[in-house]
Amino acid sequence: MDIGNMAAHFECLRLGALGVIDHLLNEPIDGAAVRFAMDTGVLHYCAKGVEFGCSQSKLHAVSIIESMLRTSEGLQYCCVLADRFFVIDNLLKKLLAYIPTMIVDETCTQIFRLVVSCYAKLSQKSRARDGLRCYMPIMLFNRTFAGLRANDPVADGYVNLLFQNLQLRAMN
Repeated sequence: MDIGNMAAHFECLRLGALGVIDHLLNEPIDGAAVRFAMDTGVLHYCAKGVEFGCSQSKLHAVSIIESMLRTSEGLQYCCVLADRFFVIDNLLKKLLAYIPTMIVDETCTQIFRLVVSCYAKLSQKSRARDGLRCYMPIMLFNRTFAGLRANDPVADGYVNLLFQNLQLRAMN
């Protein structure tokens, strides 16, 4: 089996696994499913999806993270340790850097919306706010995503909530 074919098989496996986990964490979010995701180290699998996956794998990975952050237990889990927060922040920044390389389509819009939703959720915790202020996702604060924000009022609302929580002025 050649390397290119093997990589395609791994991507299919990654996409399927992340899709199943993402589906488990869909609305209504089950606390047991979130605890299972936390206990099994799902962030590691999300990291692999963001690092090496196709756009759909990246979408599933950020959707999993966002689902975890939507619960108080998941938000606490993601913010209680600085290492965990920085893993998530790093993944979100990689996704922000990836978005401009994409063709603007539904997947691009969904990834952007989920990333800014994650940042807005993280900014609700004081320790995460401190981390976000020190290591700001600069691309959210300049005009890089002005087009996506203008076309998606939900994502724009998340960015504005992030600015508000961080007590920053938006750069328009």
